[in-house]
Amino acid sequence: MKGLKYVLICMLLVLVLAVEIKASIVVKEINIDVVETRKLRLFYIPVDRFDQYFHDDFDYAVKETSSFLNKTYPLADQNQIVKKTNIPYLTTYDEKRAYGNVFLLWHLYKRAILTGFSYPPNRVVGVVPAGWFAERGRKIKGFSLPAPLIGHLPAVVVEEGVTHVVAHEIGHTYGLCDENNESVWKNQDGGKNRCPNGDDDNDGNLDSSCLVLPTGCPTKTFGSLINRPEDEVSLYNFMGNAGAPTERWISKNSYEHLLEEFSEPRTTQYPSRVLVSGTIDKNGNVEFENSYELDDGFATEQLDIPHGDFSVEILDDVGNTLHDLSFQPSFEIYEIGGDVVETDVTSFAFILPFTPETKKITIEEENVVKAEQVRTEHTPIVDILSPSGGEIFADDFLIEWNASDADGDNLGYAVLISDDSGESWATLAIDYNETSFLVDVSYLEDSPEYLVKVLATDGMNTGEDVSDSDFTIDRSPYRLKSAALNRLKNMSTSTCDSWFWWFTKDCRNEHRINNAIEYLESSLDEDYWIDDYTLDPDTGDEVFDYEKQAVEELMEIEE
Repeated sequence: MKGLKYVLICMLLVLVLAVEIKASIVVKEINIDVVETRKLRLFYIPVDRFDQYFHDDFDYAVKETSSFLNKTYPLADQNQIVKKTNIPYLTTYDEKRAYGNVFLLWHLYKRAILTGFSYPPNRVVGVVPAGWFAERGRKIKGFSLPAPLIGHLPAVVVEEGVTHVVAHEIGHTYGLCDENNESVWKNQDGGKNRCPNGDDDNDGNLDSSCLVLPTGCPTKTFGSLINRPEDEVSLYNFMGNAGAPTERWISKNSYEHLLEEFSEPRTTQYPSRVLVSGTIDKNGNVEFENSYELDDGFATEQLDIPHGDFSVEILDDVGNTLHDLSFQPSFEIYEIGGDVVETDVTSFAFILPFTPETKKITIEEENVVKAEQVRTEHTPIVDILSPSGGEIFADDFLIEWNASDADGDNLGYAVLISDDSGESWATLAIDYNETSFLVDVSYLEDSPEYLVKVLATDGMNTGEDVSDSDFTIDRSPYRLKSAALNRLKNMSTSTCDSWFWWFTKDCRNEHRINNAIEYLESSLDEDYWIDDYTLDPDTGDEVFDYEKQAVEELMEIEE
């Protein structure tokens, strides 16, 4: 009952303010002009966002961090491509554990890939709210896996509010090292000259000038590039700590290293692909998670991943290798601020070519098979039951489906949604085991062009179904009031005698609910409304009187 009181009062505020809040789920694309090299494709996902204003905060974080990266990274003209979804990923594990960080990177990457890009993102960026790390006892602003090991999980997580944090964490994934602590820099360098930045004098140590607060090696740029009046401005490389975000730029050796990293283009496109993922522990134990077939597009290339002791192999029915990829798993997490956190378990995710001849996928360590997925004969069949098309939702709703597999395999599901009739998709759930999913519409934009898609995988073969036709999400004030009215009607049992309603608590409560229903029905009279968002200026005041009476009735409900 308390929830209903709150909903009704909030609706009054919505009507008074007459505010229409839009938060598109559609993957938006922004092209930014830069200098000439290959493309960097970024995909941003909000993480653990709950308040009604998060869309503005998230959009601002995407704009600011991608703009800084665009100004500092050596990318080709129009070759930074930024896409995003406004549907948040809500974490469900203990983030204080190091593996929790890996798990988050893993799920963010898989959610991004299942949106269906022919060109998969080079890096996926999860953005958490300000204070997210502090709430978990962490004094950091982001984390990532280090290069050269990033190839098996190309994602980073950052906290909003620090302009250079994405450039910093993505810098780690391309081989740049932290410049705020000498021992951390040495650990990342490993005594093998792996750090291309921070050592201008080539003595194997982090230059002392890089440790001057706010840390980060000294660099310079033109004042016009950062909206300052000076001809030349002294700044600090973004591989320092998270402080002084307005004093950050890129150093010469960091720029030269990234220029080399972005010099080799992707060339091979495949007619069909598969997303393969799983976990590896330090003892070499490997477990596969569900694989998902993908449409045509680019795959993970060996040039993206240095060779290692592990490999993923695609085999035909007689054991011939159709495709392979070598990699080295990472059991370290790099955090902005310089910490390196060890983990006993890590994850991998690759996009690989997929052909009709594929029979088996294996993970091997030094030519010893550690795990395998075997392709069965039949593809799962999935049938979406609802929504089927034509529905109008103002409140949370269920996606429901049936699925079967002629081989009797256990099935896993991915659930996606589109607000533009299937031109683009956003992932709602992945590796899901139920056949219904409750959609929280508070994250979605009003649109008459919604579709849902369900993927069903038996571990490798993937079937899919899409809702038969478009349905509508309309969260206008009028529709929200109608939805609240329907919930009240569902609560009214009409089992009490209208003449003796005061005899019991349940009957008294039912009587008050029925009165509230009558008042809300009166408030929805078309004479009071111009459209679903706007009250008639001459008669609309009546709506508030009816709502007030409805709330008064509900406030009298006995607990």
